[in-house]
Amino acid sequence: MSERPILLSLRPEYARLIYQGTKRAELRRRRPARSLGLVFVYETAPVSRVTGWFRVSEIETAPRSRLWKVYRDQLAISRADFERYLGGCSRPTVMTVSTRRCFRRGLPLRAFTGGSRPPQSFCYLDAARIVRILSQ
Repeated sequence: MSERPILLSLRPEYARLIYQGTKRAELRRRRPARSLGLVFVYETAPVSRVTGWFRVSEIETAPRSRLWKVYRDQLAISRADFERYLGGCSRPTVMTVSTRRCFRRGLPLRAFTGGSRPPQSFCYLDAARIVRILSQ
């Protein structure tokens, strides 16, 4: 199976923590494909731009209690925020971050998706479009 790039919506404060290396795991209610390519980061308002990317070294879907026990120090969120975000989700997913890069200037969402509507959680991207963007 080939790697699939995705675009992930994140609050600006969490994106900064990933780029700084403090947040080394990302929590999701829904699991993306098993073999991810680059994960591009769309920072929500007020930034509203694609600001960088990271690679995923591991993806784990498990009961909430296990994910909190194993990844709590890497998630950079409180237990209360963890529980609030997951709501009724019983088997969330954690993606561990390996390498990461923050762009000097954020790029418009349209360059990645062809549209102006950010994903609710994440969306898959066209690999050929990504190659064109990164080669500029």
